[in-house]
Amino acid sequence: MSPHPRKLLRIGRLGAWHRRLSYAVLGACALTGLVWFLLMDVAGWEPPRMVPWWIAHGLTGLAGLLVIGAALPQHVPTAWRHFRNRLLGGLTLGLLALVVVATALLLYGKDDWHAAAHWVHVTAGLVAALAFGLHAWRGRRLPARLPAAAGPARHGGAAIHSRH
Repeated sequence: MSPHPRKLLRIGRLGAWHRRLSYAVLGACALTGLVWFLLMDVAGWEPPRMVPWWIAHGLTGLAGLLVIGAALPQHVPTAWRHFRNRLLGGLTLGLLALVVVATALLLYGKDDWHAAAHWVHVTAGLVAALAFGLHAWRGRRLPARLPAAAGPARHGGAAIHSRH
């Protein structure tokens, strides 16, 4: 028995509270990171003046890890199994992982790696923000698709029939 078509539209979607919290937290993280980048790298502000932005970006980044981590057990595997928004979802998740690795290198890596880690963090963070926005926008507009397993079982191109 296949699910009701209305339920198919919800497959893999986050609950409203989790979706709104994700948008708010990741949006705040992207905004504080963008402001930090503009003030430090474009306007040339020195680190002591950047402390409020450093704290805001760090806290929203940690909160972002929580909301993304909370989505991993249900949202990601369910949506993946049902072929929902795989490309943008995978790209977003990969970029966010790269941002986390670059953050670890910024905080704990050798001084020689700092400049490269900074630019990887900035670039991956900006692209991740765009990818996440597109992922969310596209995911809310995609029609539901049944997974391959919902149809008759196939093995080597031929249907497998039960003997019972």
